[in-house]
Amino acid sequence: ALVVMGLILSFFSVPSQAVDWNQVAKNLIADYQGKIISIEKLNSSTCWAVLSPDLSTAECVKLAENIGYYIHNSTGGPSSGQQPSVHVFQGTQHIAVARPSGMQYQGKLDIRDWW
Repeated sequence: ALVVMGLILSFFSVPSQAVDWNQVAKNLIADYQGKIISIEKLNSSTCWAVLSPDLSTAECVKLAENIGYYIHNSTGGPSSGQQPSVHVFQGTQHIAVARPSGMQYQGKLDIRDWW
């Protein structure tokens, strides 16, 4: 009976665990102490992070990339990790975006008002 059950289960893929986006957001804020003020939006397609006003624009671009890698690695890594686009803000101003490109994140400066 166990062999039959094992064969039956082998034909069905076991769904991966759902991502707890709230926990990922809390972990990001905790791990980047002082650099990330808040995560305004986070799901499988996008992340909006408000960064410290003390960071330079170059630091914001790099941090956008790092946030992307962090999300990817904490949601399953190379095999199944999520790769959302990452938008970073200082106050209400959009500063940079990092988008996935293969297994990499490409950040670019993109200053404009969003709100």
